[in-house]
Amino acid sequence: MKGRQKGAEMIFSSIHTQDDYSNYPKAVQRAIEYLKSNDFTKMQTGVYEIEGKLLYAQVFDAMTEPVSDRKPEVHEKYLDVQFLVTGREKLGFTPDTGNYEVDERFDERDLIFYKKVENVSVYSFQQMYTDHRLQMENLWK
Repeated sequence: MKGRQKGAEMIFSSIHTQDDYSNYPKAVQRAIEYLKSNDFTKMQTGVYEIEGKLLYAQVFDAMTEPVSDRKPEVHEKYLDVQFLVTGREKLGFTPDTGNYEVDERFDERDLIFYKKVENVSVYSFQQMYTDHRLQMENLWK
């Protein structure tokens, strides 16, 4: 688990910008195109396969919770492209050094919760990438 931070990137953007996505991994480019071409306000909650289990959208309604009620999470196999359709959200980010103590692990969901993390940067979002999740396997290969 050491060195997981190597090659890690965080991208902040909006589907409404004219950003040049050509430097992003191809799977991220396909995810952004999917976000741009679908009206998430009309989609039911659930999982939408885009490229089978390799690339899919998980649509859900979420209520913001106090930070004290949330646990830091990480994925080893998948990465999230977060998309906020309506409302506001705050997300915290920190590099995963591989030194944090695991609280819970769900291998079948590629989900690890840590007890606590350090050096968290918090960002506020309004109608940007957040509530709807696209998960992609092995993006950086």
